[in-house]
Amino acid sequence: MKDNGRISVSFRIPREVLRILEEEAKRRDLSLSALVIKLLTKGALFDLFVENIHPITIARETFLAIINYVTEDELQHAGELGGLRVPKSFFKQHNLKPTLNSLLREYFGRLEKYAGWFTAKQVPEEQKIILHHNLGMKWSCFLKGHITATFRSILKMEPHIDMDESSVTIYLKQ
Repeated sequence: MKDNGRISVSFRIPREVLRILEEEAKRRDLSLSALVIKLLTKGALFDLFVENIHPITIARETFLAIINYVTEDELQHAGELGGLRVPKSFFKQHNLKPTLNSLLREYFGRLEKYAGWFTAKQVPEEQKIILHHNLGMKWSCFLKGHITATFRSILKMEPHIDMDESSVTIYLKQ
């Protein structure tokens, strides 16, 4: 029988935590094991990687209320500031080589899968990446600033970026 690289381990956890996990697994129509694997995977692949940059979790509606009070130009500038600082720190802390592949997989891949910033679609034949979201034009402005500054600081390259209210397209070759 194939184990898919999985092993069995035992942990001791508080009864209350187990009760919460069992209730949540039932609510989601998942096995307890599937829910725990999902939570541990996010913890290992995202939470541990970003804990040194001190992320903040807020409700979507609160986030939208905040960005509605800031101009598009201010959000793009904020994205640029974050794109200059955060990815550099992330790459240094995790000893990552500054390659396009590591940037896309290790940094933007985690933002997509675990932070919910966007969903990404690569179009290799056109050498572009399309980031879809449903947070409006202001979020596109932030993403454009963040991505542009990240590409500059990590790869020393200037991507061409188009955006609209629900997507940001990164052209890797000009």
